[in-house]
Amino acid sequence: MELKSKKTENKELKEINSSTNIVFVLGYSEYAVNAFSLNASGYILKPARKIDVENSLENLRIPVKYDEGKLRVQCFGNFDVFVGNEKVTFKRALRANFNLNELRAFFL
Repeated sequence: MELKSKKTENKELKEINSSTNIVFVLGYSEYAVNAFSLNASGYILKPARKIDVENSLENLRIPVKYDEGKLRVQCFGNFDVFVGNEKVTFKRALRANFNLNELRAFFL
């Protein structure tokens, strides 16, 4: 982890929204100390398991409040988009060799 660049990124994210939770997903446990020194809300060691993600989300520094009328994107497991509690379906198909979920994730 390049500590200087991570500090800069964290600062920029916090300037945009001070309620931003930052969870690092990295490959080496040695970086956990650095992640928490940057006021991270969590740290997940690769390869990430579902339980690791669930634990991180349950223990965020800043609790997440869901507004039922707002857009929600689920990225772990299935990639789904919801408005309120209603799942959004995408009617347009793309070429078979193109991963639609990867495209959706890219635009998040």
